[in-house]
Amino acid sequence: MNTQSFLMRHNGKIKQNLQTTMKMHIGSGLHMRLQSILRKHGFEVEKRVERKTALGFNIVGKVDVYDKEENTIYELKYTHHDKLDNVRLNNYLRQLNYYIEMANAMAGYLIIVHADGRVEEIKRDWSETDLERRANAFGISVEENILPPRKAKPDSECMECPFYNYCWVRK
Repeated sequence: MNTQSFLMRHNGKIKQNLQTTMKMHIGSGLHMRLQSILRKHGFEVEKRVERKTALGFNIVGKVDVYDKEENTIYELKYTHHDKLDNVRLNNYLRQLNYYIEMANAMAGYLIIVHADGRVEEIKRDWSETDLERRANAFGISVEENILPPRKAKPDSECMECPFYNYCWVRK
């Protein structure tokens, strides 16, 4: 479960600092440009995928790029980091695996574009994930208005979260 997702639902949008906003705009611009090019070549972009859990919670996502002919998805990421740490990389790969499962795709690729122009490509084949379990736990947390448990200790994801002080500086 994600504490940030829970708090965003309750507190609404958070004002980001200028540096974070600039990085987000670069990533968004790159997404839009790549998707525009790929759309012209027959790929589906921003493909909506949905799944209902056994407990009735609806999971919705948008796959960046979908290749109908190959039944393959592509998840695009931009980073200003020289190398992604394990926390970020694992989060990106989990998202990719969830999208593969939700789209019932054969495979997916995580495409990471670095600020220096390097491009990494990581392939994953379909496999069952913990999506159902995590979605149900999060849905129950939201319905019952119970803050999900925070991580054992702050990691790189926490350090960049606008709710860092809420989780780690509380008295």
